[in-house]
Amino acid sequence: MQRVTITLDDDLVADLDRIIDARGYQNRSKAIRDLARSGLEQAAVEVAGTRHCVAALVYIYDRHARDLPKRLTQEFHDHHDLSQATLHVHLDHESASPQSQAWPSAQAGAATRAMSGAI
Repeated sequence: MQRVTITLDDDLVADLDRIIDARGYQNRSKAIRDLARSGLEQAAVEVAGTRHCVAALVYIYDRHARDLPKRLTQEFHDHHDLSQATLHVHLDHESASPQSQAWPSAQAGAATRAMSGAI
């Protein structure tokens, strides 16, 4: 480990001490390490939001239930700019599966939630 010296204003130190008490840290160093890790993870997610990723959305549904084919088709139309490829497979007479798509990572979560909400 390396020793790093920082200067914090009084209000920030008071906030830090409240977190230390609430979470039961033994000292400020451990709390600051955890907060730094958390901040770095959040920053990585924000940066990753501009990168592309490949997402596969796979689900099995009953085509007779709650107008699912119609609702799913609408969701695909709503996200037509994100879909690179789709595959629809009948597993039996009643069930169908899935979709595969490539999305920018910032949009993948939202599109996946939208599709999941339709089911």
